[in-house]
Amino acid sequence: MKALSIQQPWAEAIVRGYKPVENRTWFTGYRGPLLIHAGQKWDKDGETFILDHLGRTEETTLLLKSAGERRGGIVGRAMLTDCVIRHDSPWFFGKYGFVIEYPEAFADIIKCRGHLSLFNVTSDIRAALPSMAGRAVAP
Repeated sequence: MKALSIQQPWAEAIVRGYKPVENRTWFTGYRGPLLIHAGQKWDKDGETFILDHLGRTEETTLLLKSAGERRGGIVGRAMLTDCVIRHDSPWFFGKYGFVIEYPEAFADIIKCRGHLSLFNVTSDIRAALPSMAGRAVAP
């Protein structure tokens, strides 16, 4: 299964369904299930964007608190459905946008190291993933 490392708080915004597109400088032809790995680094500009875009609400405070606590592992999954050069979302400002659908935040982080680009997770990480039983999945 493929995974993508993303700095917090962006990763948390994706798995909680706020951020429908992940900005990248490179194209991918991959489409399918994607684990969201939250890196160790914190993007202060991302925090500012989230506060400006979503407002200073209790929900936003919880999102940022969770993002601060959930670093260095898999925090959720989604479907990568497209890679675009234009997107009407205010979250898109990259050369390429990985379109993310069907996000799901995991209750617990699955600790593991991240990697550059898309990477395959090990069998022990796959075994630790929450079950998909009873969940709606992408067509």
